[in-house]
Amino acid sequence: MRDYNGVLAQLGHDALTEGEAAQPLRAQLRSHVLAEQISIDGATAAYTYDLRDLRRGLTLARLGQLTRTPRERREDPGPLTEIAQAYADLAARYETTDPQRMELLAIAATMWSLAGYQANSATLAAEFRTEAMRAFAAAEELVSAAATAAPYRVAALTGAVLQRDIDEAARLGAQAEADLPVLGEQLVEAARQGLADRADAAVLAAYGLTGRAARSLAALWRLGDRAAGRAAVTDLRKAASILLDASVVDTWTLIDSLAYVVEDIVATSPWMLLRRAATWGRLWERYLKALIVAKRPMTQVWPSQRKALERGLVDAAATNLAVTMPTSAGKTHIAEWAILHALTPRPTDNDTWWNLPRLAVYVVPTRALAAQVERHLAASLELVGLRVSAMFGGVEHVRYEAQLLDFTDVLVVTSEKLDLLLRNVPELAPRLALILVDEGHSLDRAENERGLRLEMLLTRIRHTAPTSRTILLSAVLPNGDDLARWLAPAADGTNHASTHWTPSQLRTGVFYWRGRDIDGQSGTIEYGVHGSSDFFLSRVLTRHLKKTRLFPRERKDVTAALALHFDRLGPVLIASPTRVKAHAAAKALATALNTDGT
Repeated sequence: MRDYNGVLAQLGHDALTEGEAAQPLRAQLRSHVLAEQISIDGATAAYTYDLRDLRRGLTLARLGQLTRTPRERREDPGPLTEIAQAYADLAARYETTDPQRMELLAIAATMWSLAGYQANSATLAAEFRTEAMRAFAAAEELVSAAATAAPYRVAALTGAVLQRDIDEAARLGAQAEADLPVLGEQLVEAARQGLADRADAAVLAAYGLTGRAARSLAALWRLGDRAAGRAAVTDLRKAASILLDASVVDTWTLIDSLAYVVEDIVATSPWMLLRRAATWGRLWERYLKALIVAKRPMTQVWPSQRKALERGLVDAAATNLAVTMPTSAGKTHIAEWAILHALTPRPTDNDTWWNLPRLAVYVVPTRALAAQVERHLAASLELVGLRVSAMFGGVEHVRYEAQLLDFTDVLVVTSEKLDLLLRNVPELAPRLALILVDEGHSLDRAENERGLRLEMLLTRIRHTAPTSRTILLSAVLPNGDDLARWLAPAADGTNHASTHWTPSQLRTGVFYWRGRDIDGQSGTIEYGVHGSSDFFLSRVLTRHLKKTRLFPRERKDVTAALALHFDRLGPVLIASPTRVKAHAAAKALATALNTDGT
């Protein structure tokens, strides 16, 4: 058997440069696929790319990216997103019945996962898993030979891992173990008849190793078995080596990519990264086990969350932090980890801690957000015995609120209500262990009464509860370094965790009308900026004279038409800066849908 790492090094030599040579071809392919998806008449321009040359270029580009260290790829995915999209676009050029389509979708899904975009990866995985099971069922009706069954089962296992479907990965892994003796006998019989060769044996061996890797990975996810996680990577490396030695290139590409994905999954597992918490113990373990059985299990720590951990989120020194990250980048879990870190007893705690239970407070700007945050935190923290309550509204202080505080570990509250509680319940201040401030950018608005009130509140807390910790959370914090210095002057800005990473890829474009014809004018979206490698896609919409004027003409009507147009590709979100414009857009959309506007 050849030296696996040596062969990879040889294949990856100069792959970065050669892979980039295929970039113009990838741009053509992307434009071609999108044109077919959303052009109004299906008309496309003439394209000159060759599928075989493009696939060779993508293989080189993939190998070139895999020569980078895992840490480098996690910190900066680089061209991985473009490579992933190109593989998906390449799959779209094949018929749904072509086995190459399934394989290309699977490789695209692994590339999206390596780039850090799990949502993109899981979406493609769901698609090719369905195709794999359908193709496998059809193949079984014709022949039950291992040469036919194993490749589809490998694809199904890959899909389960990429979707982080723990139960299905464990089930398919167990099925692989049970199937292997039967498929092995079928392979031997097929070989006697001259219907199987060395490549079929390699694929069958890879199927068995992939199944065992899936079961090991499930053990890491469920129980935090770190040895099982490392064993999963080892088995996938063995499977890839066997396939490479037998020159089974297509399946090797898939298993090799999957091995890198699982290596990332193990390295970024919460069981691995959260062990750095100074308060790590049984409470943390119960918390992680509870999240694994949740509707959306947490199997990895996102790059945005790793940034907060690197800035000392759960370190022994409870430094005040400012955390800036986009919406949906994982702020809720960051808040939960900070709460667990603040409320978990430490060996150095004295008896005072037990006599005066600690309290974590989550400050939100509005009542509606308070109710929402309470539900989210309760879903995770109450599973480990932490009691979550919310208080908001009114300027009065009633007796039952003081009683509720005695039975609360995590309090979700508006800044006005917290101010009132601290004034009326002075014994609350010594209990404060953590102050989490959502929408922390309010502090930057000096002219805003709410921002000024919040600043005064935090200043008073720093004097009345000096041992408490303050963490600001915000999606938009333009002066994050300044606020971080205000929170902890000694840290000199190193306590600001800032990232622009999001769990989904965003492509920005500008829509405008082309042509001078007042009847039949075409609408175009320009992606990127002039001089970039992005493309232009024409004829997204057309508009015609309706009575005496063009329609759609007003911005709200164009917005509604675009929303309906792109809805064919997936869910569409319409955002508006003001409530009046939001109502106008909703009314326009209702009109376009021929509804009554409700």
